[in-house]
Amino acid sequence: MDLWKANLQKAMLKGANLAEADFQEADLTHAVLHEANLFKADFWRADLTGAILTKANLQQAEMMEAILVDANLAGADLTGAVLTKANLQGACLKGARLVGANLQVADMAGANLEGADLRSADIQRADLSGASLVRCQLVGADLWRSNLAGADLQGADLTDADLMGADLMKALLWRASLRNADLMVADLRDAVLQDADLRNTNLVGASLRSTNLRRARGLTVKQLSEAKTLLGALLDFDTERRISVRHPHLLAQRIPAHPTPAKNISALNPSSFPDTT
Repeated sequence: MDLWKANLQKAMLKGANLAEADFQEADLTHAVLHEANLFKADFWRADLTGAILTKANLQQAEMMEAILVDANLAGADLTGAVLTKANLQGACLKGARLVGANLQVADMAGANLEGADLRSADIQRADLSGASLVRCQLVGADLWRSNLAGADLQGADLTDADLMGADLMKALLWRASLRNADLMVADLRDAVLQDADLRNTNLVGASLRSTNLRRARGLTVKQLSEAKTLLGALLDFDTERRISVRHPHLLAQRIPAHPTPAKNISALNPSSFPDTT
């Protein structure tokens, strides 16, 4: 079905069979597509602002650069969908299935992904700042250099996830599973990892300044010794004691090196020397 650039504002398409339909650059603002079959549909640059796509079948849909601001995709099946550079600010994806979806560079700031299934999803360089990812399934997800600042990841499963270089500043990871996850050079300043599972988590070069790591499971002194800093971090008493003995520099404030003051050249001028003749 060719609906390229079609004007479908507020259209009632509940339960419609629109598999493989062409919605490229179409206007679907506030359209109702509840339980619609949109298998392999093409929404390239389509405007779906405020659209209702609850429980819709969007498996393998092409949604590159689509506008889904404040759209409701709760319970939708987006398995294998392509959402590269899509705008999902404030969208509701609660309980949505996004297994293997491509969300590279997608803007999901403030989105609700509570309980969503994002296993093996490609979320590189995506913006998830302030998003809700409570109890989200992110096993094996690729979050390389993604922005998760201030995100709520309580109880999320990030086992085997790639978070290398990710921004997790002030993120809430209470009781989250980060087993075997890669947090190399990640920014975890002021983050909460209390009661989190950190068994075999890679913390090489990670910034753990003022991070809450109390009662973190599986966390070892060796892991912490490879971090960039632990200044102000909240650690269990025994762990902090061992770090202070073996790696005290991680707990200390780094004093910036100041350049050596330039010498007074005039003082080396022979004319300034006293006359001893």
